Amino acid sequence: MTNAQTTSLVTALKAKGFRVKASHLRFYREYKDNKVQLVLTQNSDAVKLAKDALQYATPKGGKTVVTITAPSGAEFWSESLCSPLDTFNKHVGYSTAFRRALKVMMGHLKNVDVQLYNEVLSIVKANVV
Repeated sequence: MTNAQTTSLVTALKAKGFRVKASHLRFYREYKDNKVQLVLTQNSDAVKLAKDALQYATPKGGKTVVTITAPSGAEFWSESLCSPLDTFNKHVGYSTAFRRALKVMMGHLKNVDVQLYNEVLSIVKANVV
């Protein structure tokens, strides 16, 4: 699934009453007692801790978590981990985590709400060529 397909699919799901939330976490260097530690945190949290926090973000590794909330309130989530050897890319992480969360949601809906499952399946088929 490409980034463009993910975007159109998320838009279509939101139109049907689903909510999609993403959290991107990066490794930040933290200096304590003349030692460097890596802390996995969100950009917004890091900026609250220090005005110049973004300069301490490492370019490698990270994590993206996507949560899909169905109109019924049921939540389905998944995460995508970026290798410490790879440069962090939130678009790739989002697409991967979204695809995984969608798979979890579809597996649940297939057994619980067949009508909603078929609606979501038609949305997926229409947006992913």
